[in-house]
Amino acid sequence: MRIKKGDFKAASGYFLDTVSTFTSYELMEYSTFVRYTVYMGMIALPRNQLRDKIVRGSEILEVLHSLPDVKDYLFSLYNCQYADFFVNLAKVEQQMREDRYLASHYRFYVREMRIQGYTQLLESYRSLTLTYMAQAFGVTEEYIDKELARFIAAGRLHCRIDKVMSNITDWFYRPLYSSFQSDHYFEERSSPEGTSLEVKVLFLTSFIDWIFVDINFPTYILIESLDLKKLFKSKFLVGTMPKKGNKKSSSSHAAGSASSKSSVNQGMFGKSSGRAKLDLGGSDDDSLQDSASVISSVSENRSVLDDGVEVDGRTQVEILEDKLKEFIDLTTQKSSQGRVNSFEALCKAFSAKYMPDFVAGRRMTLLDCAEKGMRKGRGAEQESAVKLMALVCLQLGTIADSESIYREQKSYLLSLVADHSASPVARAQVCSTLGLCTFLADCDLPEIVQVMLALESIYSSSLRTTESVATSPDALRLYSAALSAWSLLLTLLTPRHIYDLSQTHIRRLVQLLDSTDVDLRIGAGEAIALIYEGARYFDEDFGFDLSTEEEEVEDDNRIQQRDVASRQTKEMDELCSKLRQLATDSHKYRAKKDRKQQRSSFRDILRAIEVWHSQENEAPDIRVKFGKETLDIDSWRCKQQYDSFCQLLGSGMNLHLAQNDLLREIFNLGNPLLDDGTSNSVKVKKVERHHMNMAAFKARSLTRGKNRDKRTAVF
Repeated sequence: MRIKKGDFKAASGYFLDTVSTFTSYELMEYSTFVRYTVYMGMIALPRNQLRDKIVRGSEILEVLHSLPDVKDYLFSLYNCQYADFFVNLAKVEQQMREDRYLASHYRFYVREMRIQGYTQLLESYRSLTLTYMAQAFGVTEEYIDKELARFIAAGRLHCRIDKVMSNITDWFYRPLYSSFQSDHYFEERSSPEGTSLEVKVLFLTSFIDWIFVDINFPTYILIESLDLKKLFKSKFLVGTMPKKGNKKSSSSHAAGSASSKSSVNQGMFGKSSGRAKLDLGGSDDDSLQDSASVISSVSENRSVLDDGVEVDGRTQVEILEDKLKEFIDLTTQKSSQGRVNSFEALCKAFSAKYMPDFVAGRRMTLLDCAEKGMRKGRGAEQESAVKLMALVCLQLGTIADSESIYREQKSYLLSLVADHSASPVARAQVCSTLGLCTFLADCDLPEIVQVMLALESIYSSSLRTTESVATSPDALRLYSAALSAWSLLLTLLTPRHIYDLSQTHIRRLVQLLDSTDVDLRIGAGEAIALIYEGARYFDEDFGFDLSTEEEEVEDDNRIQQRDVASRQTKEMDELCSKLRQLATDSHKYRAKKDRKQQRSSFRDILRAIEVWHSQENEAPDIRVKFGKETLDIDSWRCKQQYDSFCQLLGSGMNLHLAQNDLLREIFNLGNPLLDDGTSNSVKVKKVERHHMNMAAFKARSLTRGKNRDKRTAVF
């Protein structure tokens, strides 16, 4: 056997090829076979293959729950828990001493696994102290010092120990020096100056190592200045110095050595994980006809399979879950763009699909990844990580889960909203997520008011200047998101509280009607209608007072009361005039789409204000059709909630309305309908549809052909 001869690499290949078809139980038990497979794979396979074939191997994972010692040994190394790895390695050594196949090789195996553990830790750092490494492996500094010195002298570890500074530094050019030795570059020869070439090479290599590692000087600049190309020929420059004229390669090399050490994830994404995409169909930018009174849209959630592979529904779900697991792992990769792509793919998947069981089983992992991206990321990474957190709350489908997430992240979300150094785009998404999580968590009134004050400080900052609202697109997006989240939380307040805050907030909202951003103008108009709707439930005679001076009206002074009422009527007419102007705006300097959207929205707002002002009740009348059901939006409160969830889910809103229990509870839709197989949500394949039409055409032709024979004799 290969394992008896010590050929662990070949043995690992044979074990992995046979693990799924093993039936020779007369030789050994299946659990013993899996134990050998794990042992051989850990010493022979690189980390990426170890992950794909063993850590995530379904056949192996089924048996590992009955082998806790093997499981701890495997995952302690894979999860970089080096102290536990040394403890488990000692247990493995005791077992190998008594094993008939591995007894003669246990010393070699243990030594190689120790080297593998040291190498795995050193590859992650440019330099580290002996104390840190000793603590990581749970041993003393003297032990680490002797171990590393022995392996460095044997050429098994490419690093150096600085006893003065008491640290360990990677020696990046040690493999290069070994390649020179193996290629007989250091022959007995002398330079014209009488100094051996080997001494010069060793000196220059050490000098380059000191420059590159200790003071972070760009290596390729040093090579150009010392003209080492002539000394080392082209052998030295392979993989070290970028080619001339290749600006892209040069810039990537100058960025540092971290990118060169990051693994390239292949197979699933092609050549680079930074280009990972998940095709779920649909588009978040798809807009509905804003003037329609009945909305009907079918989300085209196509299969995530590549190249149009058609399989049964269960297999599609399994493949989708496997891809999502890959994306979850890739959220912690070194490439920032790769992390952004992974977060965006997860957001797109959770928007287009309702997967409560999958999310519940990985709740802590998803939240941990989202929290790391939110706290350590910047810009687009923060934006997508925060959005993922909101989608996880919605996918879990219970108020208790949403409340626990809200309690954990509330303080940091509030601090991030007020952080002016953060990206405005990321802060905009934080405002939306904070509003949605507060809405889903069923918070008390003081907590809702606290979040509303934080959001109010954001969109009110656009009114601090006397000229106009800031023209930065990112700033306008931030103000619009804060106002939308504030309006969503406004729907949770009682009519009395809405009435109390109406007089102080109407002035700010009216000023926002003059904003240069169409979304901010529409948001301000809908917030005014929302306040008017809530206040009218408390006081039927409610009217806006837009004056900047507060006047006290005495009950015994009817003339003053009449003057104030007259002025309120005048100011109401001014508000209606401004709304009417926005509802009929035709300025050419505005985009055609913006004009259309603005006119449609403000026509509804103006109609509501005017009708309410005349003591009548006019509410939105919108019907959203999804499948066999219809959602009736008959109030501004319901419309604001629907728009907020549409902004989060995009084209997947209809699917969530049909399946998401939490969303159906919010909109009073009852329990999800059972699928009786007659739903049109699953489209028939084009080929099947063609064959069905051909069969129907043939049957119809045969039936009608009997009546078309004019040669039939008539007697």
